[in-house]
Amino acid sequence: MSNILVNLSIIFSKPTGISNYATNLFPYLKALNPTLLTAQNYSEFNCYPVPDNLTPDQGTKGHLNRLIWTQFQLPQIYKKLKSQLLFSPLPEAPLFSNCRFVVMVHDFIPLRFPKRFSPLLPYHRYYIPQVVAQAQHVICNSQATANDIIKFCQIPASKITPIPLAHDGNHFRPLFGG
Repeated sequence: MSNILVNLSIIFSKPTGISNYATNLFPYLKALNPTLLTAQNYSEFNCYPVPDNLTPDQGTKGHLNRLIWTQFQLPQIYKKLKSQLLFSPLPEAPLFSNCRFVVMVHDFIPLRFPKRFSPLLPYHRYYIPQVVAQAQHVICNSQATANDIIKFCQIPASKITPIPLAHDGNHFRPLFGG
């Protein structure tokens, strides 16, 4: 098993944007020989099984299950596998633990345009800022998101690396020219 864990608890059969992002990382992860935390089995990787009720297709219950699993089970897995780093393709990681982690932040739309009674507002207002504050490093998909992390979370720019997303050439092609 590798010293690097990749939290893929969000991947499911009807992928969302974040799970598509995570799935498209696979070819680039191979060289790191990570252990994938996933409910699915990927024969070309070391996999560690996680519950299958942590995904977005479970709605709010899946989201809550994943947050609870992340806080209480993930630190135990990290320790059991003698991991040195966790990568999470979304801004979720064990807080106040001995886990070292890098997270990906996709946007801060719920904070930029808050909906008064949104159940996810506390998640974005309190949990995500705590995650990025405790992260070893934060990756985001644009300079605008980096600026939002600095603004909403008071995180220094030196701790943030914007890496713009790219298209998947197997699924998207120009409609005209070239």
